[in-house]
Amino acid sequence: MVGLACLGRDMTHAYEELSPYMEMNQALEYVRTHYADSIRIEDLARLCGMSFSQFERRFRKTFHISPLQHITQVRIRAACNLLTTTHDTIAAIALDVGFYDHSHFSRAFKKVMGVSPSLYRK
Repeated sequence: MVGLACLGRDMTHAYEELSPYMEMNQALEYVRTHYADSIRIEDLARLCGMSFSQFERRFRKTFHISPLQHITQVRIRAACNLLTTTHDTIAAIALDVGFYDHSHFSRAFKKVMGVSPSLYRK
């Protein structure tokens, strides 16, 4: 005996629910691949075809954080990877992931992760 089972779903609302995420996709991808570079919110807005204020408003509504907070989180995640897989200095890692100096990196890292970069490495 051979049978066929099928499950149907109404997908008419799927596009509406995914639309806010899809319109931010280019900006998210850009941040993911260029986190070590200087990233301007204006450039991310332009990638998505929006004004600065429109982009920031929609980004906050969709992800519940600001674009700058997202960039910082991506950089911190990259730093976590480098802290655990390399023996580079913390200052070198800070520069590698896009922070302009060691102290700014350490403050941001502690704010996001709850511990200092050196303690995280241990």
